[in-house]
Amino acid sequence: FSLEYRIPIHEQFVWLAGFVDMVNLLSGPTVGGSYDEYETWKFWNEDYAMLWENWYGSVGFGIQLTIPQLPLSFYVVKRFKVNYHGGFEWVGTSPTTGNLDFVLSIVGMYF
Repeated sequence: FSLEYRIPIHEQFVWLAGFVDMVNLLSGPTVGGSYDEYETWKFWNEDYAMLWENWYGSVGFGIQLTIPQLPLSFYVVKRFKVNYHGGFEWVGTSPTTGNLDFVLSIVGMYF
């Protein structure tokens, strides 16, 4: 899941962008390193709480360069985790920076 909003500064070259995205990091059960159909069925039917414990996301803003030869984005990002008991928990490793991360991203679709 990802949602992005962009505003042009110079329509063909530079845009401001804000986004929020989320992902569920869920791995199914394995027995002895291999897939077990019975354990998987039991997992999906009995352990609903685990489905909500592994949701992570980020929210951020930045600048996108939309030059075809240089499709770069520079973002400031704050990460979070969905708390099963309600709300969000901010995730970070450096309290001195407000738990903000700098992200350099190559944007575009390449075939």
